[in-house]
Amino acid sequence: MAGGTLAGGEGGFVMSVLKNWWAVLVRGLAAIVFGIIALAWPHITITALLIIFGVYVIVIGMFSLASSVVLAREGRRWRGAVIRGVLEIAIGVVLFVWPHVTAVVLLFIIAIWALATGIIELIAAGLLVWFPVIRWVMAIAGAISIAFAIVAFASPSTGAVALSWLIGLYALFFGASLVLVAIWMKRLVKRLKGEPGALPIEVPAEEVPPVKE
Repeated sequence: MAGGTLAGGEGGFVMSVLKNWWAVLVRGLAAIVFGIIALAWPHITITALLIIFGVYVIVIGMFSLASSVVLAREGRRWRGAVIRGVLEIAIGVVLFVWPHVTAVVLLFIIAIWALATGIIELIAAGLLVWFPVIRWVMAIAGAISIAFAIVAFASPSTGAVALSWLIGLYALFFGASLVLVAIWMKRLVKRLKGEPGALPIEVPAEEVPPVKE
């Protein structure tokens, strides 16, 4: 590792990402609550589990939209957060309008959402080259989501109880990883806040850009 600094646009982009730690924290806590409900009541009906998941995706979708507003005010890239938020809210609304589905349909809906989320998390991990810890935790979260999606697609005939356990465990691990990312992001904001000009951070030596004369 080597010391490096990010100035100007790069520094502003980094801070805009880090200052959204609260949105990441809410997503993580919501996932943990959903996971606890699924594990605490494994005999819950498919309809009830579907409604709970619908509430969950609507809540995180609203916070995605809220984070997009913050990004837009700071002149940063906000369209991705808007698209994600709209899609999540749309999924939640569809689940409320169409609650009486089979376990297989529910599993596929959550699996598709998990797969899309995992891909987004891996992309985010690839972009956060300046923060190795956050990068690795995000990568692990993405891998967990994709692994869950693969297992779900491979086991479409899972029973209701097993389905609750599978979804609950996934939600707990995924939520815990997001909470860890959020805590680390908040610590970095506190460390970097108030620094004039460039932001001193640790980056891999091979990723430090050469200084232009």
